[in-house]
Amino acid sequence: MALSLTNLVKAWLWKGLELAYNQFVGQIPGGLMNYTSLVLLELSNNQFSGSVSDSIGQLSKLETLLLSSNHLNGGIPKSLSRIETLSRFASNQNLFSGNIPSGISKYLRNLDLSYNNLTGSIPSDFLSPPNLQHVDLTYNSLEGPIPSNISQSLIRLRLGSNFLEGTIPSLTDGKLSQLTYLELDNNRLTGSVPQQLGTFQRLALLNLAQNELSGPLPKELGNLHQLQVMKLQSNRLTGEIPQQYSQLWKLSILNISRNSLNSSIPSAISRLGNLTILDLRDNRIDGSIPDSIGNLNSLMELQLGNNKLSGKIPFMPGKLQIALNLSRNLFDGPIPDTLKGLTALEVLDLSHNKLTGKIPYFLAGLQSLTLLLLSNNLLWGTPPNFPQPGIVVDTNGTKVLNSITTISGSDQTPTSPKKISESALVFYISFALSFSLRIWAVIAPLLFNRNWRRRYYRFLNIYFHICLAKLFEIQIRMMITVRTKFCLRRQNFS
Repeated sequence: MALSLTNLVKAWLWKGLELAYNQFVGQIPGGLMNYTSLVLLELSNNQFSGSVSDSIGQLSKLETLLLSSNHLNGGIPKSLSRIETLSRFASNQNLFSGNIPSGISKYLRNLDLSYNNLTGSIPSDFLSPPNLQHVDLTYNSLEGPIPSNISQSLIRLRLGSNFLEGTIPSLTDGKLSQLTYLELDNNRLTGSVPQQLGTFQRLALLNLAQNELSGPLPKELGNLHQLQVMKLQSNRLTGEIPQQYSQLWKLSILNISRNSLNSSIPSAISRLGNLTILDLRDNRIDGSIPDSIGNLNSLMELQLGNNKLSGKIPFMPGKLQIALNLSRNLFDGPIPDTLKGLTALEVLDLSHNKLTGKIPYFLAGLQSLTLLLLSNNLLWGTPPNFPQPGIVVDTNGTKVLNSITTISGSDQTPTSPKKISESALVFYISFALSFSLRIWAVIAPLLFNRNWRRRYYRFLNIYFHICLAKLFEIQIRMMITVRTKFCLRRQNFS
């Protein structure tokens, strides 16, 4: 449906035009730029294409411009920097390209240019305007350093999934006392994690994952008493987990996986009563799991795989639901019967350890299990009959009769060795075929079409964040929105 201006009311009466969530196609009509009384222009979630005319700068009274989720391309109009009344501009999820125009953020409070094809470096004055509160540049192709001159009013800064380089600005003297949401993940940032981040007392989400950061974890992060999500995975961090992190009372997600941490797990971690996800896998953590781990009554996922942990498996939190991964460590002794309380657990991975004894029958009581991995241990016996259908049990590399078994239900009858091998062969063949098809489904759009590649990554990113962050990041965003509305109302009345 093309946007027609013939049936619209006279221009001098217009204050706002809201046309979101329709099926408008084609270019944004140039005639709209003559409606200079517009305060609000909302064209998001349509199918507009082509470039945005630089004459949009004629809308000198415009306060809010929303162009998100269209097919717009070309450059971001430079003339927007001349609109002194413009406080919110969102053009995320389009195909805009080129550099970020200098001065575009001069009068803005909220700016969202995420999920585009923007290139070049971030202008040095881009983050400095005194009124700037929310900036989102995620999923572009920006490079160069992060500007060090940052507005003291900033609440949310999202620069993830670009090609940014250099170090994280130190930002001393408590300049960013309002900062609540900091996302710099999936870039090429180097150097250490600045200890000055510990002065941002309102910080609720810190995401520095998937960079090239090195050095120890700064103990000063333990001062962030409002922090709910900390993601530092996939870096080159070394040393120990500071005891001070046990003071992060509100922390819900702690992910420091895929680094080179080489100390033991501090027993004081049990003080994190709100922790739901703890991910320390793929490090060099040694020693035993502290017995106090069982006191984490809110924990739903525990990932400790591929470390150097040893000793016996201690009592685990009863609310574990998503996964318990202790694989590729040095645990010994039998599988403890204290695990029988994990009735909501879906994945249990004890593979590649030194566990001994007979596979306990109490595992059949874990009726939520879908995957049980016991391979490469010193276990023996037969897997118990699970009542739930479709559970996969892997005991390869043990003395257990069935190396890989898919259990169809409680009425399962014993199978002969010949049928077992045939079943395993079918499993491996079907897995290989499905894996190959899925890999090809991923590679094909990446090879043949850049737009497909962009849209595919957009989908993966959205799905990834929904699955991992769950309701916690939504909670943080709601908190920020409420605070922003309160500040705006207070400013309006002042």
